[in-house]
Amino acid sequence: MSDNFIRRSNKREIYVSRIVTVLYLENSSDFVFGGESHDFWEFNYIDKGQMIVTVGGKEYLLKSGELVFFKPNEFHSLEARGLSAPNHTVVSFVSNSDAMKYFKGKIIALNSQERKLLSILLREGLSAYKPINEHPPIMGMEEKENAPIGAVQMTFNLLEEFLITLLRRSESGISIGTRLISPMYDERVPDRIKEVARYMEQNISENLTVLQIAKRFSLSESALKKMFSNDAGCGVTDFFNNMKIEKAKEYIRENEKNFTQISEELGFSSIHYFSRLFKKKTGMTPTEYRSSVIYPSE
Repeated sequence: MSDNFIRRSNKREIYVSRIVTVLYLENSSDFVFGGESHDFWEFNYIDKGQMIVTVGGKEYLLKSGELVFFKPNEFHSLEARGLSAPNHTVVSFVSNSDAMKYFKGKIIALNSQERKLLSILLREGLSAYKPINEHPPIMGMEEKENAPIGAVQMTFNLLEEFLITLLRRSESGISIGTRLISPMYDERVPDRIKEVARYMEQNISENLTVLQIAKRFSLSESALKKMFSNDAGCGVTDFFNNMKIEKAKEYIRENEKNFTQISEELGFSSIHYFSRLFKKKTGMTPTEYRSSVIYPSE
């Protein structure tokens, strides 16, 4: 008997080969995650509050209802820094599909259909997996013994469906670059502030005073303070200290200098003052921040 049936194979625009994490996190307004880099994809979705995302040494604002992707081997960190306490979904996975290139550097505001699909994905993922409880912690999940039938397969299928759904309306994704919040890069910030910021960056190892900076730009101290208060939203000294602390975080992530060297490199009067300021600005001591950073495996 002849076979007149044509059998079509599956065409997978996006194929997820591994799932690393499916998590839902409720955080306080002082939440800080020092950062990590890994060889797989990750996205974070904020369903409540706001969060500051740092990628490539630049800071971006992620708002409620928005999702951001991190490509493989892209170092990223997250923190609330006094904003509305963020609740967020974290999904990380392995995919080598060419279509994933679209998600590089993208922020996507989810519509109601996509939020519902993500909610189903999260519920299924949490029914299938639980975090691995190891010391030191291992990033990943293990299958639950009492997981519903097919929960793992459903999680993979739902994740692929979610990614394809986002891909189908790709024109509505925005570049993460539109959310730069550092005055060094924010187009809304006046050029004069950027000039002062560049001067501070060039002299970040110095202990510059407000008077020194004002004289450098032929301004009075009061005029400089007013300019920063109006256009940068903080004082001159606070701005410079914030810049120093961000540089200190970069040094700690690089893991090539000890805390004393970092303190001296950035012109602090003592390591004790550096530690106090670091704690005040980040909510963590330098040691705690270093412990929170997950370095890529060699």
